[in-house]
Amino acid sequence: MTEQKLRKAAIELFIEHGYEGTSIAKIVQKVGIRKSSFYAHFKSKGELFLAVFKEAVGKESDRISEIEKQLAEKEPVMQLHEMFKNLSDPQNGGMETHFLHRMLFYPPTEFKREMKVIFGEMEGEASQIIRKKIAETAKNADDTENLLAVFYALIDGLSIETHLYTEAEYKKRLQAAWTVFRGNLK
Repeated sequence: MTEQKLRKAAIELFIEHGYEGTSIAKIVQKVGIRKSSFYAHFKSKGELFLAVFKEAVGKESDRISEIEKQLAEKEPVMQLHEMFKNLSDPQNGGMETHFLHRMLFYPPTEFKREMKVIFGEMEGEASQIIRKKIAETAKNADDTENLLAVFYALIDGLSIETHLYTEAEYKKRLQAAWTVFRGNLK
């Protein structure tokens, strides 16, 4: 129970203050425990950070799998479209997705390499799902890898745009990006 409270408080504080701006003192204060109790669960702030990062990556992977299951009966192009819309907006993923976005854009230097490995493994699993849908629907099967790269580039760009534009402008850009991407599918 206390460990989960520490994880939740840490994610919230890492989102708000970044890794460097979050101290163990802030985390334990938010949870309402003593600093010594923190060490019963984690050896350091870094260990807690990596634990919540791995958990957030796991939840993101689960989210992609869940989207695929929910859309299993739809046509592959519709599945891709729904994945595209869902993954482009970080609001759809909750607090863990916000945490991932902040930490991937501004990673703590000491964990940068390890974070890339952890995230890369999840992206590899997600890519298998998305690659399959693209391969089934691409006008030219030889374009599958390029379309996968474009899919990710569009999602990444749009996820930033959710913070820059009004909801109406974001939706317009989302639709424009999908229309261009869709032009390469059957």
